[in-house]
Amino acid sequence: YFEEYKKLYPIYNVDDCIYYLLFDRSNLNSIESLVESVRFNMKNARDIIPNMLWETWHDIHLTVKSFSQNNVSTMEISAFLNEIRLLCLTTTGIVESLMTRDESYMFLKIGKWLERSEKTAMITKIILEQTKEYNSTFASNYALLLTNSLEDFNRRFRIDVTIDTLQYLLADQKCTRSVYYGIKKIHGTIVELQGGNYKTYTDELFKSLYDLKRLLKKDYTLKSTDEKLKWINDIQQNCIALGPIFTKTYYLTKPILAH
Repeated sequence: YFEEYKKLYPIYNVDDCIYYLLFDRSNLNSIESLVESVRFNMKNARDIIPNMLWETWHDIHLTVKSFSQNNVSTMEISAFLNEIRLLCLTTTGIVESLMTRDESYMFLKIGKWLERSEKTAMITKIILEQTKEYNSTFASNYALLLTNSLEDFNRRFRIDVTIDTLQYLLADQKCTRSVYYGIKKIHGTIVELQGGNYKTYTDELFKSLYDLKRLLKKDYTLKSTDEKLKWINDIQQNCIALGPIFTKTYYLTKPILAH
């Protein structure tokens, strides 16, 4: 979104960047825009979500509104982000604890895993593009930090220096932030959604999942940086294409973006 940012803020500075990412309503991916859109869609789904989920998200909405209307310091921004993070984790716990395991729950989970897989692919691609030296400690730690995987990675592989970060983020079967883990979860949920029964209208969806898993299993260790970038780009594009295919398969409507 750098080009969009430059159109609104010709002179780069940290305060404008923070405002753009957190509170600028013209940026549909700012925290305030996303919170408002989720709240709007959640309001229309009140009859199928737990009351506590709605109440918690309403608290998030009020917290964001309160901060966006005041001039706050860098330290206050840090505290604000931590509070939002904890509230979002709370909503995840509410979904896991209170939602009935019906179609609504399954669709919600598929959306989460799809978004997470696409985000991980995007981050690894950008890091590789920017550094061209993905094996450096800085680049590896930065990618792990952005995907919220650094603590897990260090806990599992603190001694084994042969573990490749790229392999971990894209194809690790146990890392909950890896692309492969997300695609595996999506596949299993769709099978559950179908009750284990094969339907011809899911052909394109399952083919896309199989193609993506096959792509993730490719051996890239001897490839050049440019070849790795093309490989990651293919993974990301397949993740992006999967959403519309899923929507078309189950005749879903697009979420409404609140302006």
